[in-house]
Amino acid sequence: MSIDASVPVEEMERDELEARVRALETRLDDLEERVQRNSEGTVSKTAVNHLLVALTNADVDDYRADPMRLREEVAEVGSMVYRHESIVEEQRSAVDDPMSENWSKIVEAAQNLDGTSGHTRPDNYVALYGSDIVQATGHSERYALNLIEKFGQDDSKKGVTWKPHEPPQPSNNHSVKKKTLLVDLDVWGN
Repeated sequence: MSIDASVPVEEMERDELEARVRALETRLDDLEERVQRNSEGTVSKTAVNHLLVALTNADVDDYRADPMRLREEVAEVGSMVYRHESIVEEQRSAVDDPMSENWSKIVEAAQNLDGTSGHTRPDNYVALYGSDIVQATGHSERYALNLIEKFGQDDSKKGVTWKPHEPPQPSNNHSVKKKTLLVDLDVWGN
């Protein structure tokens, strides 16, 4: 089982983070169980070493050596589980409804950008791009782009829509169209 660590945990959405924690907990339980079985002599050292290499990415030259020498790697997986659990818990305790807080910050940003060039649209709509949402919420660009889709597709948010990213093509004058959240200030204004 491989854990993709390319996305920092601080930039993950709660459900992604909880899924990673569950995967890490399963991985840790499996490692601990296999190490325990090895110490009882029921599994060959070679088999345990192969498993530990697959689970921890440890560098092993001699698969016949005592697998207990990989305790640090197993402990590292354990500390990764603990770190992920801590972040999930911090997220739970920090904000009762993080989406509500994000939405409030986005509406405030829309109100602040109203009347500015590149943001004001007809019918009192304000266009927010990923960078605007990053600035308003403090989240990563990746998470901000996810919020555009999430809020743009939320049927409970009347007066809100979104436009997807479009690469340069003849139909858009060969210019890139950024992913955009459109907020109607007639609905979400003061």
